[in-house]
Formats: sequence, C-alpha cells, structure tokens
Amino acid sequence: MSHLISRILRVALVTMPLFVGSGVAWSEELYLQIDRTQLVTLSAVPATIIVGNPAVADATASGNQIFINAFSSGSTNIVMLDASGSPIASLDVTVTQDGSRSASLFKNGQRQSVVCAEYCDPTMQVGDGAEYFKGVSDQYQAKRKAALGIIESNSTAQSNGNNNNGANAVAPQ
Repeated sequence: MSHLISRILRVALVTMPLFVGSGVAWSEELYLQIDRTQLVTLSAVPATIIVGNPAVADATASGNQIFINAFSSGSTNIVMLDASGSPIASLDVTVTQDGSRSASLFKNGQRQSVVCAEYCDPTMQVGDGAEYFKGVSDQYQAKRKAALGIIESNSTAQSNGNNNNGANAVAPQ
C-alpha cells in the first residue's frame, strides 16, 4: 500500500510543474456529437487558436465567442491564447456519434452508416467499407463546393467519382 502511495506522489510531483506554470485561465472538458456545434464564451478575445486534431473538431472565433465544430469521432484539445501569447483557455474535446439516430447496414460484408429521421441518409464513419466511404465523401465534398460557389467543369466532376457507389437515401423498414 505504501509503495502505491509513494508511486502516486512521485508521478504527481513530476507532472505538477506542467500544470502549475501553465497559466491557463480555465480548462474544461466538452463532449460533443458529430456534426454539432458548441458555443463557448471566453473572458477575453483570443488572438490564436490551436487545435490538436482538426479532423476531430475545429474552432471558429467571433470576438470572445468560440464555436467548436465536431467533425468525427475521437478526442482532441483546443488551446486559446491572447495577443501576448498567454493562455486564455484549454478545452479537452471528445466527439462521439449520436447513437439514437444512427444505424449500420451491412452489404456484402461491408458496413454502411446511415443517420435516420423520417428517412435514412448516408453518412460516413470510420470503419465503413472503403468504396461506400469514398462515395459518400465525394458527395459531401461536391455539396460543400456547391454551397461555397466553387464551380467545377463537367469532366472534373466526373473524374472525381460523381457516382454514389450505392450511397442512396433509404426509407426505414
């Protein structure tokens, strides 16, 4: 027992300087669902925002309001600094799939993910079949480009996989 306590104290003493000198105004854990945004209001306007893994989440600032956007399952951290480089806040972000509205279909041994309301629509999840994932990904990218007003020539759109690879909307059974 005393060996365990001694070990815990040694770990605490070694890691304490990492936290004591950090100067972070506040730290918080956020739990988000994929494709959701969380508003965080800071005490100061950040000059720099650093995202550990932008594939999982991203942050957009509007004054002292920070919008945390969840992209895919996983964990990341977001650190915000003021103009002098001093930390304002640190967020540990965990992103998960909304299990109440999602389903997995299996076709020829390959998983296909869908999200359902009145109808089920294709979505992408790590672990989906590669062909299905690419088909849905190509459609999402084309939709995003259209929303941003990015115009591709017809030959470019066709060469980029403008077919849906079986990623059609399906009605729930």
